[in-house]
Order: sequence, then structure tokens, then C-alpha cells
Amino acid sequence: MTRLRARASNRLFTPLMLAGTLVVVFLVAYPIIRLVERGVRDMGVSGLVRMVQQPWFGPLLRDTFLVTMIASVLAVVIATLLAWLNERTDATLGVVGSVLPLIPLFLPAVALAIGWVMLAAPRSGFVNGLLSLLPGHIELNIYSFPGLVFVYVLTLVPYAYLPISAAFRSIDLSREEAARVCGAGNVRVFFTVALRSVMPAVAGSFVLVAIVAFALYSVPVVLATRAQIDIVAVRLVRSITQSYPTDYNTAIGLSVFLFAVLMVLWLFQQKTISEGRFTKVGERTEGASRTRLGGWKWVGRGMMLLYILASSILPIGAMLLVSFQAYWDPDIFGARYTMSNYTDVLSTNISRSALENSLILGITVGAVTVAAGLLIIVYKQHQRGWLAKVVDGIAKIPGVISNTVLGVAFILAFAGPPFNFGSTVWIIVIGYLVVFIPYAVISLEGSRAQISDSLTEAAAVNGAWEWRTIRTVVLPLMVPGIASALALLFVLMTGDLALAVLLATPRTPVIGLVLLDYWEQGSFTSVAVLSVLMTAIAAIVVAALLLLARPRYVRRNR
Repeated sequence: MTRLRARASNRLFTPLMLAGTLVVVFLVAYPIIRLVERGVRDMGVSGLVRMVQQPWFGPLLRDTFLVTMIASVLAVVIATLLAWLNERTDATLGVVGSVLPLIPLFLPAVALAIGWVMLAAPRSGFVNGLLSLLPGHIELNIYSFPGLVFVYVLTLVPYAYLPISAAFRSIDLSREEAARVCGAGNVRVFFTVALRSVMPAVAGSFVLVAIVAFALYSVPVVLATRAQIDIVAVRLVRSITQSYPTDYNTAIGLSVFLFAVLMVLWLFQQKTISEGRFTKVGERTEGASRTRLGGWKWVGRGMMLLYILASSILPIGAMLLVSFQAYWDPDIFGARYTMSNYTDVLSTNISRSALENSLILGITVGAVTVAAGLLIIVYKQHQRGWLAKVVDGIAKIPGVISNTVLGVAFILAFAGPPFNFGSTVWIIVIGYLVVFIPYAVISLEGSRAQISDSLTEAAAVNGAWEWRTIRTVVLPLMVPGIASALALLFVLMTGDLALAVLLATPRTPVIGLVLLDYWEQGSFTSVAVLSVLMTAIAAIVVAALLLLARPRYVRRNR
């Protein structure tokens, strides 16, 4: 009887898993197909040529490429140096050092940008207020090309640090030892051995960072406009939200252009990764000594702490100060402080609704997205073949497409007939699910890969059917990875601006939409309050989820 039930469950499991996977694939593929179809039908080659010939297109392309390329190069250089310091030298801060460069990844990018505005805005920034006390006239201006690149770099470093630090951990350390025995100094060992060994990871990270930089909206919408720097993502969103009638032709044309650029970068990344495999130099040699930096060790540690100071502590501190000021005042000691800003913001219906909606959507849609990612991973694991590869590839495509491009695609696909999801919460739900499912799949793949096939094979030998094996063996062992993925998705969803501006409405407000409204109105204390609340909520949720992410035996031992 048990065997009959097992066979029946197996027969039901595969079709249900396939059906659920195909639903996810449809939600990912349909908007992209609609965007391309609309671009070909309404614009065609002639329409794209007319857009390229517009007087604003040349400066737009120049500014976007300059900012993204310079920021990407600097971010990869800094990430490589931080990864080497923490993984291969005695300047390491251990586990703390490994986590520090990743902290900005768990902070909303818009909070970082707004925090630096409050630190380095001309005349009103806190740093400029302190500099005015010094002899001479020195003033920082965050609304400038260097200021924009600076905040881009702070945002991008974690994306490069993750793969590069992993590469440093896995290289053959005996080669460094051999170079030192031959008389090579630390600098020469770094450039001739360590850096060459991780060069494929560095090259792949550069392409990844460039993709993220091209897709970034929250940083340039805060800084680039006032600096009179034209960025593709910002112009794309404003062609829909600030044009009457809505300039869909420009939005679709820029979306197709940005989609093409990002796909070329993605293909280049795949080619770089595949061709870089030959550079692996062997297994990690246990017991090899770290590079001793002598007195430079403290300089290295200072660099790591300086990065975390600039990327999180200073901007969060600035927002916290402004949130308690009666009005934004660079004079920290002479300003008037009050709690009324918080009561004013929280007593506003739209602000309160935005916080509630963002919290609910971040948790529920994040959980659904993680479940969808698990479904795809399980399907790929149990149904090996071309269809599983196609499903996996389609699910990851949104990861290399700008959120602004996907936002336009969702409007074209779901706002009107036959779905009519415009001005409803459902278009936001679909948007979050599709945009962030690649992060869920990629994050969960690592957790699944750590589970030995011998465990699932043992369960099968003992008569467990597929669903029971997944429920009793695979899922319990993946709990830490699932919690970590949900924490990342929650931060990304609540901190997103592009989808919030394009898909949310006053009827369905989220934090990103309300935050940008306050920013454009010049209500800086309200902006600071919402940013602090958003950061605090994200920190609490992430801390709770990461606590759950610890293996059970660790919690029992403590």
C-alpha cells in the first residue's frame, strides 16, 4: 500500500512541478516578448534611428558610459584589494572582515545616496559644515561627476567582492610560498601570482558590476539630475512618469537599447567565465602562511574600516541626525532637535500605508519568490535535460535586464487587457517576483549544491518518493540558505525605486514611491525619517532571518 501511494505521489509530483515552473517561466518571458514585439511594431529600425539622432542622445550615452565604466573599474580595484587584504594577508579581520564589505548589500541603495547628500551637499552638508570651521574655503559637492561616481563605487563594491574573495580563498597557496622562497617581495607576489590566479574572477566581476551599474536607478535619480548628468535609467523612467502624454516611444526605444547593451555584457561575461577555466591552478594548500605586511597591516585594516565608514556608518548617521532636526541644519550642535518629524510622517496616511505595504510585500512576495526559485532548482535537479536548462536560463534572464526596462515591459504586458492589473497591487507583485527571481535562484543554487547526492539517494533506496525526499531531506538542510535568500530579497524589494515609481500608485503606495515624492518636494526631514525607518526595518528583518539561517546544531550548542 505504501509503495502504491509512493508511485501515485511520484506521478503527481512531476506534472505539478512542471506546471508551477511553466507559470514562473510565463511571467518572466511574456513581458520581455511584449516589450520586444512592441518595439519592433511601433518603432522599428527607423524609430530607433530617429531616437539616436535626437540632440540629447549623444550626451546621454556619453554620460552613462563614463559614469558606469569609471565606477565599475574603481569598484573592482577596491573589491580586489579588500578581498586580498582579508583573505590572504595578516591584515584580515577574520569573519568580521569578510562581512564588512557586504554590509552595503543589505542596505537600500537609495538610503546610501540620500545619506551622502546630507553629508556633502554644498553649503548644507554636515561635512561641509565642519569644513567651514577650518581655515581656507574647502567645500565638497556631492552633486558633481566625482560625487556621483563615488556613490556608485560604494554601491557596486559588494557585487565584485563576493566572487573575488571566493576566488582568493580557493587558489593554490603553494605558488605564493614558492615565489617568496625565490626572493619575491609582497608586491611582486601579489601582481605575478595572486592577481593572475584570480584574474578570471576579476574579469567576470567587472562585467557583473557593469551590468548592475547600467541598471542602477536609485543613485542617479537622487544625484545625477541636480548634477546635470544624463543617465539612461533616469531618462527612461521620466519619459513615462513625467511626460504628458506618456512618451512610450522614447521609453520603449531606450528599453530596447539598454536591453541590447546588457545582453551583450552578459554574453561577454559568460564567454569570459568559460574561457577562464584554464587558469585554475589547483586545490588550496592547507596550512600555507598569510602574507605578512608588517606595519602596513594597520593601513590595510584602516582601509577596510574606512570603506564601511563611508558606505554605511556615515550616511546612516547623517540621515539619523536630519530625521531629528526641525529642519536640515549643517550645524550639528546649534540645530534644534525634535521628535515631531516621526509623528508627522507616521500620521500621514500615504506614508503609513507605504511602510505597511512595503513590509507585507517584502515578506510575502519575497517568500513566494524564494518558493519559485526552489521550484526551479528542484525541477532542474530532477528533470535533467534541455528543457530544464531552458527553464533555468529564462528564470535568470531578468538578472541582466534593468529594473526600469522590466518595469516598462510589465506596463505593456499586464497594465491593460486582458489582465488589467494597472493601478493594482498585482502588477507590483508580478514585478517583484520576476525581477528578483534570478537572485533567489542563484542564491539557492549554492545551498542545494552543498547537499550531497548520497543523502537523497539513501532516501530513495529506503523507499521515499520524490516529494518526501525533498520535504524531509533537502528542505531542512537548505533552511539557512533559504533564510539568507529571503533576507536579501526583502532588502532589494523594499529598497527598489525603479519598479516603485513605474508600477505603484497613490492607491497602492510603497516606500520607494513616497520617498521619491518627498525628495522632489524638498521635504528633507521627511525623506530622512522614511530612510531611517526603511533601514531600521530592513536591519531588523535581516537580523531575524540570519539568526534563523544559522544551522540548528550551532543554536543548540550556544
